Amino acid sequence: MNKPANSLNNGEILEILSLSRKATAIYTTENIIIEFANDQMISFWGKDRSVIGQELQEAVPELKEQPFIDLLQQVWQTGNTYKAENQPAELRVNGKLQWFCFDFEYKAIKNEQGEIYCILHTAEDVTQLNLTKQALDTGLLREHDLNKKLLAANASLEKSQDKFSSLVKNAPVAITFLQGPELLIELVNKKMLEIWGRREEQVINISILDETNPLIDPDQVRLINRVYETKYPYYGFSVKTNIPSPFSVITRYFDLIYEPVLDIDNEIMGVMIVATDVTEHSLSFQREQSLSEELTASNNELAAINEEMHASNEELNRRDDQLQFIIDAAEIGIWDLDLRSLQLSGNPRFKSWLGLSEQAAISLSDLYKVIHKDDYAHVSSAIKEALREHSSGKFNVEFQLNIPGELLPRYIAAKGKASFNIQQQPLKFSGTMMDITERKQDELRKNDFIGMVSHELKTPLTSLNGYSQILQNRAKKNQDQFSVNALKKIGTQVSKMTTLINGFLNISRLESGKIHLEKKKFNLDELIAENIKESELLTETHEIQFIPCPPVEVEADKDKISSVITNFISNAVKYSPAGKLIEIRCEVIRSEARIGVKDQGMGIKKEDAERLFERFYRVKNGQTQLISGFGIGLYLSAEIVKSHSGKIWVESIPGEGSTFFFTLPLSKI
Repeated sequence: MNKPANSLNNGEILEILSLSRKATAIYTTENIIIEFANDQMISFWGKDRSVIGQELQEAVPELKEQPFIDLLQQVWQTGNTYKAENQPAELRVNGKLQWFCFDFEYKAIKNEQGEIYCILHTAEDVTQLNLTKQALDTGLLREHDLNKKLLAANASLEKSQDKFSSLVKNAPVAITFLQGPELLIELVNKKMLEIWGRREEQVINISILDETNPLIDPDQVRLINRVYETKYPYYGFSVKTNIPSPFSVITRYFDLIYEPVLDIDNEIMGVMIVATDVTEHSLSFQREQSLSEELTASNNELAAINEEMHASNEELNRRDDQLQFIIDAAEIGIWDLDLRSLQLSGNPRFKSWLGLSEQAAISLSDLYKVIHKDDYAHVSSAIKEALREHSSGKFNVEFQLNIPGELLPRYIAAKGKASFNIQQQPLKFSGTMMDITERKQDELRKNDFIGMVSHELKTPLTSLNGYSQILQNRAKKNQDQFSVNALKKIGTQVSKMTTLINGFLNISRLESGKIHLEKKKFNLDELIAENIKESELLTETHEIQFIPCPPVEVEADKDKISSVITNFISNAVKYSPAGKLIEIRCEVIRSEARIGVKDQGMGIKKEDAERLFERFYRVKNGQTQLISGFGIGLYLSAEIVKSHSGKIWVESIPGEGSTFFFTLPLSKI
C-alpha cells in the first residue's frame, strides 16, 4: 500500500511525540526495548538519553520487582490495552528511591496484518494531585466536621452562644456567616478580618451586596448569592480573588467553601464562608510553570543558535580554505609573535625563508640571523616604534633577507600590527612578508636611469643658466628692459627645472643608498632667515612673517635641511591665494627644535594628509589640477628629516589652511 503524500515519516512522528506534554515512550520486542522516550518520561525514570535502545528492566532496574514489566509483556502477548490510574511506583530519582503515583496507558500498536510491532506508553505524574486531594479531603472533612459543629451549635444557640462564637473566632481558617437574603455579616472571625483589613464593628450587620462598601470580589458575591438561592455548596481551589481595600485592590489566592446553612425545616438561613489563604503556594506553582515555559523557549532558542553557529563554522572553514589558497598563490609569508611568551610561529613559506622545515619550531634568533646586517638597525627601529606605548601599532618596513642556500639576498616587504591591552601594553605582534626582490630590482634600475638622465640634464641647464645671466647683464647695460624681464623669467624657470632635476637625482641616490649626510653644527634660526630671503626674491605675491626662536644650534646636513625649509615655503606659496600671509615659526621644545610653516590656503583632508609624504602622491581635486608638481618634494623632505632622527607631519583644516612641521634633535654639547 502506497504511503499518502501528506503522511508523516517516522522521524517526524517521533519529533511530534517528543513535544507531547505527556510523558511518552515506545517499546519494541517482547523484551521491552526502549525505542523512544521523550524528556518527560526520561525525567520520570531519573535517567538520561543513554537509556534509548536498552531493555526497560536494565535501563530502570528498580522496576524489576514491580508489576510494570510483566504488564507490558502481557500487552505484547495479548494486544490488549492496559490502563491504570493512581498507580504507585517506586523510582530512583537524584540517587534516591522515591514513591510516585501515575495515570498511565500501555497500548499495543499493530500493523495492517494485525501484528504488534510496538507498545505506546503514555503517563502522567499525579503524585502532587493525590497529595493535594488528600490534603483537600482532609481539610474538607475537617471543615465539614466544623460546619456540623457550627450547625449543631446554631441549633442550641440560646444555650451555647459564647462557646460557638469562641470556636469561630479562634478557628485557624477565615470564617464568616452571612444571614438572610441580604447576606448580612452576622459573624466574622479574626482571620477574615485580617483578610479584609477591617475591624469587627466596621463590618457587622453590613451586607456584602452593598457595592458602596465592598468587602468581597463581585465575582465571588455572585457565587455566594447563587449558593443562597440554590442551597448547593461551592468549593473552589486556588481561586484568584481581588480584595477591595481603602487605597487599592489586593489580589490573593484562596481555597474557598461556600456552605449553605439550613434550619431544622431545611430552610436556608444563610451562607457560611470558609477561606484558606494559599497565595504563596499558588504563586510558587505559577512561577514554576513560567520557569518551565521559559526553559523550553530557551532550549528552542539555544537549538536555533547552535544551528546558526554550525552554519557559521562551515562558512568560516570555507573562507579559511579560500584565504589559504590566496596566501599560497600570492607567495605570502605569515608570522605571529606572542609578546607574553615570546613564542614565534609562521606558515611554511615563512619558515622556508628562515631555512627551517615545516615542523621546526621558530625562535626570534632564527629571524635575526637572516636579516641583512645593513638593515638590522632599520628593522629593529621599526619594531620598537610599532610596540611603543600609545603608538598606532603599525609595522611597515622593507629590508634584505639572507635566505640560507641562496647567494644573493632577497628584498622583503613586511607589514604587521601590534595589539595592546587596556594598559597599552603590547600583547601580540603579527603580520605578513612578501618577496619584492623583482620589484626592488626594477626600482633600482629605474633609479639608476633617472639618476643618469638627471645628471646628464644638469650640464646643459648649467650652461643655459650661465648664458642667460650673461645676456641679462648685457640687456641691463643696453637698458633693454623687456629683455631683462624675459631673461629673468628664463632664469627662474631654469632654477625650477634645476630644483626638479636635483629632486629626482636625490630620490635616485636615496633609494639606491648613495645619498650621504654631511653633518655639521650650525644655527637653525639663521638658516631659516637665509631661506626666507631667497624665497622672497622668487615671489612677490605673498608676505612671509618669521617668528624666530632664540639662537639654537643643531648638528645636521645644512644643505638638505635648507631644501626641506625651501620646499615647505614653496608649497605654502603654491597652495595659498596671492596676498595671504605665510607664517614661519621656530620653537625649542625639550631636546628638539620644531619648525612650522603655516599658510592660509585650501587645506588638506584627513585621508590625503595621511599619504601626503608618500613618493609621487599628490592631492587630486579641482583646485590642484592647475598647480604643477610631481609629488617628490614632501617625500624627499620626509626622508631627509627621518635620516636626521626627526619627525615630520601636517596639521590642516580644509578651507582654512595647513601647517607643516618637522623637528630636529638639538646639538649635543
